[in-house]
Amino acid sequence: MLAASIFDRYVVVRVNALKDFVDAIGGIDVPVYRDDELRRHLGSPAHPLQARHVPHMNGEQVQGYSRFRHDECSDPCRTKRQQQVMRILAEKP
Repeated sequence: MLAASIFDRYVVVRVNALKDFVDAIGGIDVPVYRDDELRRHLGSPAHPLQARHVPHMNGEQVQGYSRFRHDECSDPCRTKRQQQVMRILAEKP
């Protein structure tokens, strides 16, 4: 169980395994606070994400959110999003 684990340095997660895991647990709620490009990337044309929106994401959306790097700080922001997703998964009951 993730919540019982202590991550001292890093965690290696296969991209497809993350997608499948998130789908298996019914998705997760991930706060998306900024970056219009990211919100456009994750939303559909009929349902674009709004600023400060907390969408319920499926595995494919979490995968895209975690891998997205076309924002103002590229890889450092992507790393923060990946850490955010792992925290959400670890805290999910």
